[in-house]
Amino acid sequence: MRSASRGVAIVVVLMCMSLLAIVALSIMTMGSANLMHAHSETESLNAFYAARAGAWLKAAQLKAGDPGDLSAPQSMGAVDASFTVEVYAEGETVPASAFISRTTPLAVPASAGKVWYVLATGRTGSGRQRQVGLLLEESSALFDFAAFASETLRLEGSRLLPAYTDTWDSATDRFLPDQADLARIGVNSNDPNSVLFRQDPESQERIGCPDPGTAAAGKADVFAGPSAPRSAVTGNLPEDFASFQNLPGLRSLDPVPSLAYDPDAARYPAGGQIVMGGGALTIPDGTYNSLSLNGAAKLTLRTDLAATDPAVFVFKEVTMRGTGDQVPEILLQDGGTGKGAVIYVAAGDFNMINGSLVNSGRAPSNLMLKVADGHDIMLAAALQGAQAYYVCYAPGCNVDVVGGEIYGAVVGKNVSLKASSLMPAAVHYDVQLKRDSPSASTNLMLLSVQRL
Repeated sequence: MRSASRGVAIVVVLMCMSLLAIVALSIMTMGSANLMHAHSETESLNAFYAARAGAWLKAAQLKAGDPGDLSAPQSMGAVDASFTVEVYAEGETVPASAFISRTTPLAVPASAGKVWYVLATGRTGSGRQRQVGLLLEESSALFDFAAFASETLRLEGSRLLPAYTDTWDSATDRFLPDQADLARIGVNSNDPNSVLFRQDPESQERIGCPDPGTAAAGKADVFAGPSAPRSAVTGNLPEDFASFQNLPGLRSLDPVPSLAYDPDAARYPAGGQIVMGGGALTIPDGTYNSLSLNGAAKLTLRTDLAATDPAVFVFKEVTMRGTGDQVPEILLQDGGTGKGAVIYVAAGDFNMINGSLVNSGRAPSNLMLKVADGHDIMLAAALQGAQAYYVCYAPGCNVDVVGGEIYGAVVGKNVSLKASSLMPAAVHYDVQLKRDSPSASTNLMLLSVQRL
């Protein structure tokens, strides 16, 4: 019996040892699998982080004006990973072969601003790959709206004539009713009643007007601050504008500083005022005293001799006043160089009543008006329309357009478009500003992110 019991005990011990061995093997197998899984997860994350770093690096480079690919692998330093980046512009197609997990090509869409698709591929030393795709919309930091105000924007049509925005192409000198949606307006304010329409049954205000000669509904949107309520806009839908939108974030509007004006200082070599009651005068770039143009006076700004592009013309203040068919003009002369101009009003107002700002090529992007904060801009017309082919940047100024037309775009503190009894008030947004803005700064808005 003792031998039999001993035999049974040995069998039990062997069975227990076998069971323990199986359990130990299972634990080792599970641990190994978990370790392999954890390693795989780490590799995947490292590849993803590399791709993400590459995508946002290229976004920053795009903002700085560099749309080039990063074809050579860029090391992540301490982490055994690298990335490459491909950039595609709107209208281009990303081939299916560029993706690691997508079997169909991707067409980069168009929008109100230029669209980019950034495809970054992260790779680890073991060959694991991940991708991040960014769909970005680029817009000029200054002139991606027909009219933009830091505080308020007011539109007042008259009984017979409208106050409106529409679209125009300086390259062809044609109006583009099919792109009326680009003539949008906006304010940075989050306050109610920041965008005011007259709302008189006998008046007409339109944003993105497809045909100023009819009562067609506005096709463009009105924007207000990120947290602005619908009551920020008093206009009627869908007659006055297409829809109300909140800005994704407050737009950055750099101030225009006043210059300490000293007419006797050496930096004002012209000395004295430029006062013209008629005739013609041509001046080079530089800093001048007050400018006053009356009647049919014509002042030509010569930019071809300037050492900079654009050429800069500084005035203390500017007044232009015409009567009847006597219209004062400021013109550009680039001598075939294509150089533009900046008119910097450094210490006073800019008043243009029955006058014109004219480019030789009628390209508003070649002529920028900058007025120091705390002053006013008046563009008014009586019997004859005041026409200005320019972009206006004055985020600290009140800008009043009364029975006149701006071909380009305008940025101000409080902007007013008011029809007179005989003339409409209009901003004809130049669609070329979408591509060719005098601003060196660019905003990028993230439309979507793909994690592949």
